[in-house]
Amino acid sequence: MKVFYNGRKNRTKAVGEYDVQSGSLTVKKGSVVSEKVAEYKNTQTILALREKYTDTNGVLLQDLKFDSASAAASFVAGYSASGMVAWHVDKNVKLKDALQK
Repeated sequence: MKVFYNGRKNRTKAVGEYDVQSGSLTVKKGSVVSEKVAEYKNTQTILALREKYTDTNGVLLQDLKFDSASAAASFVAGYSASGMVAWHVDKNVKLKDALQK
């Protein structure tokens, strides 16, 4: 299922593919992550992934698979985020709502 993330500021925009069966989410190459990463328990993991997989402008250099929609959302947003709420299938349809249909 194709999903997207638009950050609070227009800079952060990501496209992904959610696998309904496994619950994993692949963030697609070319997605743009937030400029900053907040201090929380996964800060070092997020920073390491960004160092390895994004360019200096925060653009993802290759598709990157995460075990959950929340892990993918946190990578993109730079803070702890609920993937079921952060990712959308349509402008006004959150991932969690799309899965309940």
